[in-house]
Amino acid sequence: MPALRSIAKGLGGFIFITAFVMMIITLTLTSFTEYSNIKPVLSEIITSTITQQIEPGQNEAILSDFRSMCANTSVSTATKHFDNITITLSCADVNSASASDIPRLMAISIVDMFYYKDYGCSYIECLRSGALKEEAPFVLFASSMAHEFFSSINIYFLIVAIFGGIIMAWGAGSIPSALKAFGWSFLIIGVGYFFIGISKSLIHVPPEAQAVISALFDPLFAAIMRYFLYSLVAGIALLIAGYGFKFLSGKKETK
Repeated sequence: MPALRSIAKGLGGFIFITAFVMMIITLTLTSFTEYSNIKPVLSEIITSTITQQIEPGQNEAILSDFRSMCANTSVSTATKHFDNITITLSCADVNSASASDIPRLMAISIVDMFYYKDYGCSYIECLRSGALKEEAPFVLFASSMAHEFFSSINIYFLIVAIFGGIIMAWGAGSIPSALKAFGWSFLIIGVGYFFIGISKSLIHVPPEAQAVISALFDPLFAAIMRYFLYSLVAGIALLIAGYGFKFLSGKKETK
């Protein structure tokens, strides 16, 4: 029986740690790919790119074109084609905008277009089939489909983590041992906080891509590091509780 409990404790701990780390990752990605979170990040990057590409004075011409289309009171949106991309703006935004607002409005339109695009396949199917050969790989990641996928698998990792936790607690055999087992597990998970911090400092990013990479990945890394920090704190607290419980129990038995 002790051998079986020891195996259960180790196996349960492994399952718990693995599932919990995966849950942290998917929770982070779910939050990051939510429209309200990813829109400001992507629109800022795209706005900067458009601003650099548009020639001086072109903003006024573009705004004038959109306002001409919105002059028809029967329409609520205006659409204009630029090379291989189509920009659709609401006439309410067009009529209240100034020329300097054009890059930002165009960027938001591009974000909306790719975020809500129907790719005709599920997230996994699109990845497997290579359906996006003509588009950047990140486009699929920054979509509502990706958000729905990450959100849908969170519950499965939670269930597996609970299952592993139950096995580990049974294998521990007592409350103090269970507290220590969970404490060490959360402590191991929390090491990810330092791992990501060190990894960020070791990754070399070309100066010309520094601004884009930082705007895109800094919020993502900050969110996942926060979860790992919570795990680290929880691990320390559970270890203190476990060893403290054992110490107090030992003193009572001595008396």
